[in-house]
Amino acid sequence: MIGQWDIPYPAVTLGSISTNIQYGLTASTARGETGVRFLRISDVGDLGDYVATEPVYADASPDEARKYGVIAGDLLIARSGVSAGRAFVVPEGFEGWAFASYFIRFQLRQGVVEPEFLKFYCQSQMYHAQIYRIARGAAQPNVNSHELAGLQIPLPPRSEQRRIVEILQEAEAVRRLRAEADRKTAELIPAIFQGMFGDPTRNPKGWQAKTLGKLLDGEPQNGLYKPSTDYGSGTPIIRITDFYDGRLTTRAFQRVRVHEMEAARYRLQEGDILLNRVNSMEYLGKSALVEQLEEPTIFESNMMRLSLKRGEVEPRFLIQFLQTGRALGDLRRRAKQAVNQASVNQGDVRSLQVIVPPLQLQRRFVRVAREVEETALLNQGGAPSTRASSDELLASLLAQAFVGKLTAGWREQNANNLAAETHQRDEALQAIGVAPARLPPEPEHEQPERDDGRMSELSSEQRRLYKQLPDRPFTASSLAGEISGPLQSRPEAIRRQLEVLCARGLLLSVKRRRQDSTQRVELAQLYRKPTPEEEGWLEKQMKLLVQSLEGNES
Repeated sequence: MIGQWDIPYPAVTLGSISTNIQYGLTASTARGETGVRFLRISDVGDLGDYVATEPVYADASPDEARKYGVIAGDLLIARSGVSAGRAFVVPEGFEGWAFASYFIRFQLRQGVVEPEFLKFYCQSQMYHAQIYRIARGAAQPNVNSHELAGLQIPLPPRSEQRRIVEILQEAEAVRRLRAEADRKTAELIPAIFQGMFGDPTRNPKGWQAKTLGKLLDGEPQNGLYKPSTDYGSGTPIIRITDFYDGRLTTRAFQRVRVHEMEAARYRLQEGDILLNRVNSMEYLGKSALVEQLEEPTIFESNMMRLSLKRGEVEPRFLIQFLQTGRALGDLRRRAKQAVNQASVNQGDVRSLQVIVPPLQLQRRFVRVAREVEETALLNQGGAPSTRASSDELLASLLAQAFVGKLTAGWREQNANNLAAETHQRDEALQAIGVAPARLPPEPEHEQPERDDGRMSELSSEQRRLYKQLPDRPFTASSLAGEISGPLQSRPEAIRRQLEVLCARGLLLSVKRRRQDSTQRVELAQLYRKPTPEEEGWLEKQMKLLVQSLEGNES
């Protein structure tokens, strides 16, 4: 159900607007140009883009090639594994490609939904909340065609769909600039690493080697398992699809409902390293450095967290070492094989041999790497802080797009034309036997007083807290005695929720010097609401983006 969102559009099921639903082709593959061009789950990224670096072909008969050949506008949804729910809307130029068996294809009725609208919808929290509710299986989540056919899709008139797509494409272009800068950086930094430290496999400079366990502050920690029914809202959680090549590739994480003790136990810190411990062999051991988290974030069970002794090793140095052939090869040789996957345990990770150059040289590498990243980004027309901002900008726009907030002003200005178009849409749906339904909001989700999109993914507890905040500066401890509800008299729980509000730009956090009863000076954490002049970058960027599009039309 998408009833927890109060939307001004009718909702239809994916199956009701599809003319054909079909599982893909099971076939052997080859790199040579024989057979039919093949589209696999691994060829599609989490953002719905084609990410393969080289073509793959399938051994298929002419009849199979016709039966499984895609056409522009087809929607392919992954049905199994950690990629379950990953969606790809086939663009122009893919005609004749066959799609693999772990996809389910939905061929859509013409004239009902814009393909690009559907592509962005499949990136939204509204879509993923439904996927998590229906996914089954702890180690290998999976969904079937019947369940996917029941996915609900908000259906604005097509001109409003196109308007939403225009705005989201602008935000996506900003993020692509950052991704291009990251790609160029990823090509340069390994070469810098090897130039400074030599090939770790041969260790020509004779650096001391230590086991990874001796560089850790405590033991490796496996992540949190939660059933799929707990996903869709709550605390951000990093999954193994959220990182690659040593870095987090998104900040638009999925969310999961957790208890306070779970949130505290699995909360990530800046400088932690995440390592994939269960996967197919080609992805086993991939890792990422945790940086630039916007709010308290946790991590899933199929990875482990490494906290480092900062006086022994720099996180940025170690994460680059873990990308080398030596590190990945050593780790994968320790792996235990099972059906379709391999795994390493904490002992395997602790025993991994790591070269340890002098700390001063490690820090020099970190400085050079940062300079390279900033230069690459500036050459793309961005700024050093753009990665997190561009991700959050698009995530916030997605949160507004499918509940009607993103185009509310435009919809009011075009009310007459939209009324006629809405009538035509409803008649077309009735002609094919589709009865669109307007779904009421769930009672626990009150409409927030603010309506700028930043509260769209807050929990009901966070919204209730926000409405009780005073207009003067306050601390978590002082607030504990002033508010009502479940958070009353619980300053630590309040502090965690206040950090979420700060990350959303709804509060400002400042430090104040004070003396305790022993005259010791310490820093107190104060919070306050921002003034109108201090409203965050995100809100301003969203408004500028919409205004620029409106200006282009006038």
